[in-house]
Amino acid sequence: MIPAKWDRRIRRANELASTYAFAVQGLNFYSRVATFQKSFYAEIDKALGASPKSSAERPVRDELDLFLLLPNVSPFLSLIQQAAPPQLAQAASALAQKGSAAWQRTIENFWHGDAELDLNAQPADGQFGVDPAGENASDSALAWIFLQPYAEYLADHREPLQIEAPLLRREQRCERHALDAKAGEIGGPARSGGEHDATIGHGAHVRGPISVPTPA
Repeated sequence: MIPAKWDRRIRRANELASTYAFAVQGLNFYSRVATFQKSFYAEIDKALGASPKSSAERPVRDELDLFLLLPNVSPFLSLIQQAAPPQLAQAASALAQKGSAAWQRTIENFWHGDAELDLNAQPADGQFGVDPAGENASDSALAWIFLQPYAEYLADHREPLQIEAPLLRREQRCERHALDAKAGEIGGPARSGGEHDATIGHGAHVRGPISVPTPA
């Protein structure tokens, strides 16, 4: 069951917090964030669960549902203000005061942007820098944490990527030719994996498309 992955993350954070006293603050923060993300994921599933799976060919960046996302920004920012380290808590407070238009812009800039999030890139004054889209890195971090459950939901509910069998058979023929050539060099029949036919692992024949799950 998909929500179980959130339970595993929360449980692991709590276990580590009980073992490593020096990391308690960070692990407790993560546990609270993961609890929010679990609830948010369930809400997304409730809203979109009846929808058909997205095509593997459709870009994920085309699937930003602001109508679903924006009502959850305020409770998320409230949590961050309460539980995060001071610098991130201050950033959440500042973003909360800017209102929904700023929240939407921050989410869109992060979702559609190409810049990598670098939380270690700080100027001499100790403040987070500003990325090319005009958002500071702390706002990007907030968008990243907030959007993770949504991104995971989209990954969990996509059709598997289809690899056509003719492409696979062509690769198998190339392998067979290579084995035949090698066998000619040593004067014996080509075999792959002992007595197995080289055309495919155990002599099975592939018919139709092969499904390859898209990783979550």
